[in-house]
Amino acid sequence: GEIFESIDHARFGGLSSLAFDVSSGNLLPLSDDRENTRIFRLQVREDPFSIQPIGVIPLQGTPVALDPEGLVILPNGHLLVSSEGIQNRDPRTPPGLFEYSADGQFLDMLELRERFLPPATGEITHGVRANTSFESLTVGVDGRRFFVGLVTALAQDGEPATFEHGARTRILEYKRDGLMYAAGREWLYELEPLPQPPFKPSLMINGLVE
Repeated sequence: GEIFESIDHARFGGLSSLAFDVSSGNLLPLSDDRENTRIFRLQVREDPFSIQPIGVIPLQGTPVALDPEGLVILPNGHLLVSSEGIQNRDPRTPPGLFEYSADGQFLDMLELRERFLPPATGEITHGVRANTSFESLTVGVDGRRFFVGLVTALAQDGEPATFEHGARTRILEYKRDGLMYAAGREWLYELEPLPQPPFKPSLMINGLVE
């Protein structure tokens, strides 16, 4: 996402996810900026068709640093954001699933199973790798469950995909339990090997993304 303009003094760009707010008819794109994490409001006009930025929802009160990637609107109007965490600094910031009010106030951090959490320091021998964790996020039609996908394999599940081999990543279900959501089933998702380009790349990745 290139930077197009400033909205309410907030830089516009780096959009990593897009949710539709049925109650207002607005589109809500999430910026993946680690600083001043924010969601924009875009008004959709039909005749003639246009999309107009109309405001910003700053995410406030989060107890840890975010690397935001996925966004859904829960049935109660709350915002759910997936964060990859920050694994390339010491100590690390863990990945997470964060719930906010409609105006961006932090409400809750959902519990993660231990196998997804990397060590706080040192070599990543288990858990998510840097910049390749909770990215894709969607909510079920009935709103009773949502699903989050990992970009690539947990450290204990094998190496990321290369030209020679694919990888195994996971999709995780959360089910509503009263007013909360609790981790449910997990599915294996097979990633294919990367296609070999006719040049030597400096970076290569095949992953499950938003």
